[in-house]
Amino acid sequence: MSNQKKSLAGLSPANILSAASLKQRYRAGQIFEWIAGGAESFDEMSNLPKQLRAELNDNFTVYSSRVLKTHADGDSTVKLLIELSDGLLIESVLLNDENGRKTACISSQAGCAMGCSFCRTGGMGLLRNLTAEEIIE
Repeated sequence: MSNQKKSLAGLSPANILSAASLKQRYRAGQIFEWIAGGAESFDEMSNLPKQLRAELNDNFTVYSSRVLKTHADGDSTVKLLIELSDGLLIESVLLNDENGRKTACISSQAGCAMGCSFCRTGGMGLLRNLTAEEIIE
């Protein structure tokens, strides 16, 4: 079993309440709002008591993955190389169409079972499915 800290990103307020064994239900909502608003650390969550922030830091992480590289093309396309907590790499892309609408291509698996010869990911084979929390991150 891994001793990595569990990420709270991607969890519902009810799941945050349970995972962190919070005594006050509204604290889970506050944590959820901070994460949804883009907070990258518990220290940013200024409406939480310092003791709670310290406990969260000791036992959890906000995000389990990290962006290793960002590549932006001249047409507003942005590609992210993301490292998952187990070291596997995935890519996600934000595309703009001719009407300015955005489309997000989000990974749901590390690797791919299709094996398309033109695709680097397909050549890896299917390594694993991402968890719901990893996809939401």
